[in-house]
Amino acid sequence: MEATLAIPEPASANSTESIRCKYKSYSVTTKLDAVKYGLENSKAAAAKKFNVDPKRIREWTDNKRKLEEMLSQSRCTQSKRKRLCGGGRKALNETMEYML
Repeated sequence: MEATLAIPEPASANSTESIRCKYKSYSVTTKLDAVKYGLENSKAAAAKKFNVDPKRIREWTDNKRKLEEMLSQSRCTQSKRKRLCGGGRKALNETMEYML
């Protein structure tokens, strides 16, 4: 008896069968609500309720102070900001960036 191995064909870019990964972003208020629920109940329960990975709840709990500061700033409450400040590539030369 001979075994055969079926190798699936790669989906083309135009194919409707191509798998797309959807990323979600959450507002600061949603993150703080999830952290509050996680502290009152459990982090696993918060992950189920907010439909996120439990690791996200742990990360948001670790960043709770920063998230609260961000929410209290006037510019963040008016905008729909979702990320903490300080991300991205740092400038190589601050004076040159200022001149630009």
